[in-house]
Amino acid sequence: MKINRKILLIRGFSKTSVFGKAALNLTEKPTFKPVFQKLFPKLTEFWKRLIIIAIIFALLIPLIIYLARAPVLLVTEQSFVNLYGHDRLKKEINRASFSLFRQVKIVEVANDAGDDIVQFAVSDISVKPFCVLFPRRFTRSAYLYGAQNPDIRIIMLEGRYPGVSSVNSGRENFYIFNTDIEYDFYNTGLAAAIFADNMNGNIAVFIEPEQYLIYGSIAREAFLKGVNNQGGKPETYFYTGFSDLPETVEISCVVIAGAGLEFLDKKQGIPVILFTWLDPSLVPDDVVLIVDDSPAAQVKKAATFSAGSIQSKFYIVNRSKIEGKVLQKIKKIGKNTEISP
Repeated sequence: MKINRKILLIRGFSKTSVFGKAALNLTEKPTFKPVFQKLFPKLTEFWKRLIIIAIIFALLIPLIIYLARAPVLLVTEQSFVNLYGHDRLKKEINRASFSLFRQVKIVEVANDAGDDIVQFAVSDISVKPFCVLFPRRFTRSAYLYGAQNPDIRIIMLEGRYPGVSSVNSGRENFYIFNTDIEYDFYNTGLAAAIFADNMNGNIAVFIEPEQYLIYGSIAREAFLKGVNNQGGKPETYFYTGFSDLPETVEISCVVIAGAGLEFLDKKQGIPVILFTWLDPSLVPDDVVLIVDDSPAAQVKKAATFSAGSIQSKFYIVNRSKIEGKVLQKIKKIGKNTEISP
């Protein structure tokens, strides 16, 4: 239907009025948007603000939930914090918190703290935590805390000493996790073979005598499997002390897992894979790879209650000492391999 604009204007709608302007635009591009904006300017602004508030609230909901959830507590001692490094510990804890979507908090106690002090320190951080992780050194404290708080889940981190806490494993809400020996030594074998092949030499593996008695056969088999799967043919020698290493054996890569630390002082220029919790910035220059099974490295996996054995983290250090092609191979040995800053 054709609308006569002149008739509308004659009937009292001026060109400058709202309806007059609308009438002039009817035949060209029918729209009531300008009319709506002028008639309901406050309503439009209200909805804008409401949408902004809704967006802000939606963004804050996850944060509110995150802060409201019961935290994960990790009991540790001051010497570990100093050994591991404050910044490195904070980084690992932040990673675990983000992954678990709940706060992970450190319960730091003195090196000589008694069981009663540990109980008080844990309760001071949170009265009702999601779970509490105790390293092996706090086995007795874990048992006492569990007895006083039967409804709270207790996690024991045994490391490379499986079976230490088995006397308490039958209790409800009591979980035991240890280091995945097979995974660690298999990937260490892969890495050692890469370094040894690059230098056309042999491999020396030092394992602490007590640990060798516990898992020596498992570690040996897994390590040799890793060496063989890498495709190289270096000879591998296993020792429980530095004094066992013959002077006549040529070594191109050394693995130190609790024994043979004297090698770092008496031999230089040979790549070393070190099983340690020590801050990477403090290790000798010859250390090129760190295998870390510390409580800080295991807290994320343990707090999910998904496995009895936890894989260690591998940190590439002193990368200026590693050739480019070797570095690229080392990066691919496992999903837990990272380059330390």
